[in-house]
Order: sequence, then C-alpha cells, then structure tokens
Amino acid sequence: MEFVVDAPQIKEKIEQDLTENPPFGGAKKYQILVRKVSSALAATFTLNAQDTRDETSYYSYRMSTVDRAEWKENYKLFPVGSGISGSWYKWDIVPIATGDGKAIATYDVFIKQDIPASLVGSKMYFCEDLTEKCRQKFPQDDIHAVVRRLVLSYVKGGDVVKD
Repeated sequence: MEFVVDAPQIKEKIEQDLTENPPFGGAKKYQILVRKVSSALAATFTLNAQDTRDETSYYSYRMSTVDRAEWKENYKLFPVGSGISGSWYKWDIVPIATGDGKAIATYDVFIKQDIPASLVGSKMYFCEDLTEKCRQKFPQDDIHAVVRRLVLSYVKGGDVVKD
C-alpha cells in the first residue's frame, strides 16, 4: 500500500490515519485469480486477502467492473501515474461470504498488461483519490491532494499467496 499526501500542515496526521485504516481490512497478503472458462464468457476476477496477524483469516472478494472511470490528475503524484492514463475502470469489491452482492468499496482500477498479452505478470493498480474525504474530515486544514493505491500482480490459479 502506498499513498501520497500533499497537505503541508497535517501531512503526518493524514498519513497516520491512512496507515491505521487500510483497505481490505488491513490485509498484507493478496492474491488475484483470473478465471476464463470459455472464450464466449467474460473472465471472472477474485481477490483473496489474508490477514498477516492471523494466518487463518482469509477473505475472498468478487471484483466486477461497474463502468469506465475518469482519469484523476492526482494519480500523477505516483511515480508511474503519468504513464497509465488510458484504460481506467471503476470496480466494485464484493465479499463472497456475505452472499448479498453489496460492494464494500469501489476503486479506480488500471490494468497494465504486458505484450505479448498475458495476464500472468501483469499488474492491477487499485487507486483512490481521498482528497475530498480528507477535506471533510479535516475542514480547517489546507489539503491539496491525498491519493492511495495498491499495486497487485496476477497469479495463476493454485499459486500460493506470498508476501
């Protein structure tokens, strides 16, 4: 997990808040599974997250495309941000265990796929522009930009979740 905070007066306070409240319940190990059973059907994406404090706590989420996402200028604050302004999508993150189909979060997602096209080794960038949320939380402070992202790589089905 990485974030960039451009808020001169309370940068440390916001960074601490982001560190204490990470996405996906604070998991540190992630696994993305891509399954395509037929060329006629769309691939399904599953995100598995494991809590490193308790190796038996393992959560699975279905990831589904909601719509195209707008490129946000604040994503340029990340080192690779300026080079990935093309195919952004909004993705819902839906817990599989609840069975209710309700998203717990929505992210702007960019998929960087290597050429020749192979999902294995490609990367997914889960990004959030938290500027407005932080401005609401700290209304008296001068906040220019707050962005967070998680960069994950695809794995083949059956691979073990690694640090």
